[in-house]
Amino acid sequence: MTSHTLNLPVQLQQETEKLAALQSISLDRFILWAVPEKVAV
Repeated sequence: MTSHTLNLPVQLQQETEKLAALQSISLDRFILWAVPEKVAV
């Protein structure tokens, strides 16, 4: 797997961290779930 740095606006990062926490998953796992979901659409 390739590693990339992702720079998010502070508010988006905070909201994303909250959503990940609500699902009891890491921010990395949340992003790995969310990006393919959007790409598939």
